[in-house]
Amino acid sequence: MFPYIIIILLVVVCSFLDCFNLNEKARVFIIWSLLFILVLFAGTRFETGNDWTEYTKVFKQLPEADTMLSNPALFALFRMEPGYILFNSIVKTFGGTIDTVFFISALFTVFLLFGTFKHYSFFCFLAVLLYMRYGYLQTNTMFVRQGIAISIFFYSLRYIQYRKLVKYVLLVLVATSFHTSAILTLPFYFIIDRQYSSKVVVLLIIISFGLSFIDISKLLAVILPNFIAQHITAYSESEVWGEMGGRFNFGLFEKMIIATLCIIYRDRLNRIPNFNLFFNLFILSIICYFSFFQMYIFQQRLSMLLQIAAIPVLISLVRLVTKRQRIYPVILLSVFIMFFFLNFIHKSSTIYIPYKSWFF
Repeated sequence: MFPYIIIILLVVVCSFLDCFNLNEKARVFIIWSLLFILVLFAGTRFETGNDWTEYTKVFKQLPEADTMLSNPALFALFRMEPGYILFNSIVKTFGGTIDTVFFISALFTVFLLFGTFKHYSFFCFLAVLLYMRYGYLQTNTMFVRQGIAISIFFYSLRYIQYRKLVKYVLLVLVATSFHTSAILTLPFYFIIDRQYSSKVVVLLIIISFGLSFIDISKLLAVILPNFIAQHITAYSESEVWGEMGGRFNFGLFEKMIIATLCIIYRDRLNRIPNFNLFFNLFILSIICYFSFFQMYIFQQRLSMLLQIAAIPVLISLVRLVTKRQRIYPVILLSVFIMFFFLNFIHKSSTIYIPYKSWFF
């Protein structure tokens, strides 16, 4: 447990740097150093995380890249997406191991995502703190393929704003080659970068709650492409994957509080550049949670793709207070996220404790 305490305390301490004036060179050095520490922590893990065994098994079974490329039918032998399979094969061709795959994946996922946040001029240290709640463990130690896809998707958002459809579609297809769920973001080009009234937002959430009582998996299997429909069928029919808890849980309660605060302060938040882009993604995570309630894993994976939007949304809320008052929400978020992070590790102790690394 001690390594996890150290890593979260380091992030918490650094998060307060957004409350003070800091030399720009020092700020850049500290933020990139902090991110690299997070990459090392997740990217050099050994027999740690609930995905380690499965990814290791697949890596051992894979032939090298030249064999894969000369016989494309081999891709169909593995349940994982072709982009990720090819990535593993290339690493294997150059003498790398599954440890190399995890390190490169963490490096790519973390730095591409925060390069995107920097593009939108967010409080970077606070963003790292929120990342520990909304994606760090999930995208780097649980859903590595989806973590790569999520980072590519968030990078592609700039092309929605620039109205560059071809570039957006190409990036989404690349993301889809690492995780199939990314294909569902293609229509976002037409609906995300808009300002919807708060009444419309509330109405959509209410409608999605109604859909939570209906199994829409069969309808989706008919209207969506076959390769996506196969995933949906598996997610909805598997007795294990289809298992679901209650409609209301702490995570949903947390999201509803954030959504309510955004609606209350909507007029002021609308003045913040790019707020509606990320607010719409965040609201979609709630809508997807309810709408695909009957398809647990599908619901969770789609929500995971969208929930990182909570980071810029919460930062927008913090920006509403004066610089002098900023320390108070940072303290509140620090306590909450530290509790969540350590509690998650404690509950998942069989896969996270003891922490092992081939580097440390």
